[in-house]
Amino acid sequence: MHIQSLGATASSLNQEPVETPSQAAHKSASLRQEPSGQGLGVALKSTPGILSGKLPESVSDVRFSSPQGQGESRTLTDSAGPRQITLRQFENGVTELQLSRPPLTSLVLSGGGAKGAAYPGAMLALEEKGMLDGIRSMSGSSAGGITAALLASGMSPAAFKTLSDKMDLISLLDSSNKKLKLFQHISSEIGASLKKGLGNKIGGFSELLLNVLPRIDSRAEPLERLLRDETRKAVLGQIATHPEVARQP
Repeated sequence: MHIQSLGATASSLNQEPVETPSQAAHKSASLRQEPSGQGLGVALKSTPGILSGKLPESVSDVRFSSPQGQGESRTLTDSAGPRQITLRQFENGVTELQLSRPPLTSLVLSGGGAKGAAYPGAMLALEEKGMLDGIRSMSGSSAGGITAALLASGMSPAAFKTLSDKMDLISLLDSSNKKLKLFQHISSEIGASLKKGLGNKIGGFSELLLNVLPRIDSRAEPLERLLRDETRKAVLGQIATHPEVARQP
């Protein structure tokens, strides 16, 4: 089986001087055949691009540049469609494409305790900039999943920030078992005392361990209950504000 490539082959590149972009633009392309199984070096050297500078000794030193438009240009399409597509063709045959970025329609929020603390303010800032208007889907993990669930249900960023400021995440990880829950609370109180006695550096780390370790296998039932209640209220609030939504299938 053979593959066809436009441009210079490896042998011709080794024997012929490298052309400048202006020379390459006016020279007619020749059609060559190379055996299938050609090496990476041959594949790169036969790519229909322009090799800048002298021929490199290794493939890692290869640098390609796109042909640049030269001479006068004529506009083929000007700001067409939602992406504002503009096409310009130059005298040397190069066609330039310009288009705007696609609209943001999806929001994916990663997990992490520090990010969870930053999300309420970040979402509020995005809303103020009008960047949440086109969002059609939200998803995330851990703290990002909590944020996505509440916002996707219709809760406003301002209401989400108010809820987050009042939320005690550690208590939302408490066990439903009364004895285990009591042990978790005692552990948290010991951690708070250590933080006061040992300072923020060592005491803060001790408090973190005593808060997290007793809840490491928590099913987070209080957190699930909070999310269920808040998302339900947000959805019902959206239906009350937009009754036409309730009539949609």
